Amino acid sequence: MKRWLTIFILPLNLIVSAQTASNEAEYLHRAQEALTEVIVHDIFSPPVASRIYLYSNLAASYLLSLYLHQCGALSVQEL
Repeated sequence: MKRWLTIFILPLNLIVSAQTASNEAEYLHRAQEALTEVIVHDIFSPPVASRIYLYSNLAASYLLSLYLHQCGALSVQEL
């Protein structure tokens, strides 16, 4: 019985852990897609669009660094 439990639980655990790792950047990816939709819809010039991407990514990076500092992590790899 224990052998069957191990055979079924181990692959299930690997599948669940693999799925959670891929969803970590999902929020940032969705935000970038929404930003791209706005930039395309409003027809910004390329220099203005690049500044918009730069400022939004700098803000996201700053917030991530504040979050990591608050968690006590020294880098993203420690999470």
